[in-house]
Amino acid sequence: MVASLDGDAAAYRSLLDQLSRRLRAYYKGKLARVGRGATEAEDMVQEVLLAIHLKRHTYDTAEPLTPWVHTIARYKLIDYLRRTRSAVSVPIDENINVAAQDDSADAESSHDIKKLLGRLPGKVRCAIECVKLEGRSAAASRNQGSRSTFTAGCARWRPSSRRRPTMKTDDLVAMLSANVEPIERGLVARTISIAVTAGAVIALGLMLVGLGVRTDLTTTRAAIFLLLKIVFALAVVGVALRYLTRLARPGAQQGISPFTIAVPFAAIALLGAISMGGAPSAHWNRMILGDQWLECLLSIPIIAIVPFAVTIWAVRRAAPTNLVRTGAVAGLIAGGVSAIAYALHCTDDSLPFVAVWYGGTIVLCTLAGAALGPRLLRW
Repeated sequence: MVASLDGDAAAYRSLLDQLSRRLRAYYKGKLARVGRGATEAEDMVQEVLLAIHLKRHTYDTAEPLTPWVHTIARYKLIDYLRRTRSAVSVPIDENINVAAQDDSADAESSHDIKKLLGRLPGKVRCAIECVKLEGRSAAASRNQGSRSTFTAGCARWRPSSRRRPTMKTDDLVAMLSANVEPIERGLVARTISIAVTAGAVIALGLMLVGLGVRTDLTTTRAAIFLLLKIVFALAVVGVALRYLTRLARPGAQQGISPFTIAVPFAAIALLGAISMGGAPSAHWNRMILGDQWLECLLSIPIIAIVPFAVTIWAVRRAAPTNLVRTGAVAGLIAGGVSAIAYALHCTDDSLPFVAVWYGGTIVLCTLAGAALGPRLLRW
C-alpha cells in the first residue's frame, strides 16, 4: 500500500488483486446469510475497490492496512443493507479480519458500469470506458500515441445496445492500477484544518456585520472575561478538531477518548459553580440569565451554520464511517468557532452565563450535527 501511494502501479495492481479475493470471500459469506448471491457479492467487491481507490489519501501509513480496509468494507456492507432494506439481521459488528479469507473466482457484477465509474476523475473514467465499452485492450489504451486522440475517441463513444454495460472485477483492477497517481500525505488533516480556519474567519465576519464588537473591550475586566470565553471555546475546538481528523479516516486509532471533549465543559461548569457559591443566592438568577441569554441562544447556532457547512465539505472529501459521531463532532467544532466569534460581541461576563448559554448552544450545535451527519456525510 505504501508503494502504491507513491504511484507504483505494479504494487497497486498486486494490492487490489489480493484485496479483491479477500473481499469476495468476505461478502459472499456475509450476503449468503440474507439469501443474496455471488453477483451481489461481486457488486460489493467492485464498490469497495472503487472506494479504496478514491479514498487512498485517507490511509495513514503509520497504522496497519487491515483495519482501514475492514472498516471501509464493513461501512459499505451496512450501507448496502440499508439501501436494499434487508429485513434479515447480519452480524456485521464482529471484528472479522478481511485478510483472513480468500476467493479467487472472478465474476461479472450487475453494476451499471457507467454509474459505478461516474465517481472517478475524468481521464481515469475515460480510459476504462474505452477499454471495456469500446473494446480496446488495456495495453492499447496505455500505449496510445496521442492522448488527445484517445480522449476524443472516448468522447465519441456511445453504447450500441440498451443492455447495461458491466465489468469483471479483474478488468476494474487492471484499469484502476493502470491510472494510479501519487498521493499527497497529510491531506486529510490539512484540508480539515484549513476548512475550520476558513469557517472561523467567516464566522468572525458575520459577527462583525450583524452584531458588532462590544464597546467596552478596552477595559481590563472585559478583556479578562473575553479571554476566558475564548479559552473555553478554543479548548472545545482544539480537542474536537483532533478527534474529527481521526474520525475522517477509516479504521484509524482514535488516540483520544470521546470523554476528553467533555473536559472543557466540566471545567467551565466548575468555575461557574464556584462563582455562584461565592455570591448571594439573590444574584444567581441574574448571573445565569444575564441580559442577552436569548440573543446568545439564537446567535451562536445561526453563526455556526457556515462553519458547519465548510467543515462538512472538508470531511466529505475524506472517508468517515461513523456518520452520527462525525457529524456531531463537526457540529461541536462549528459551535465552538461560532462561540469564539460571538464572544467579541457579548457583554454578559458571568461564568455561570458562559457555562449555561455558551456551553448549551455548543451542545445544541453538536446534536444538530449528529442528526444531519448521516444525511450529509454518506459516501
